[in-house]
Amino acid sequence: LNTKTSNEKATIVINVNQSNIFNIYLYAISGKMVKDIYNGKLQTGRHEIVIDLTAYQSGSYLIVINSKTQKESLRLEKLE
Repeated sequence: LNTKTSNEKATIVINVNQSNIFNIYLYAISGKMVKDIYNGKLQTGRHEIVIDLTAYQSGSYLIVINSKTQKESLRLEKLE
């Protein structure tokens, strides 16, 4: 799991070891969910998911990824 960020978009790269249902959310650093990014099945392999950040203020965010077998979070910084 990693991310590439600019001030307009972020790309999440996920390597899935086993096909599963994934839920991906964007949270403000305060803990408030600000975007439901993806809910659905991802097959085994590498996936890139692009998040449009133009509507969000600069600052720190958390990307949270949940499945039956995985739970990960990643810090994201949106710059001016």
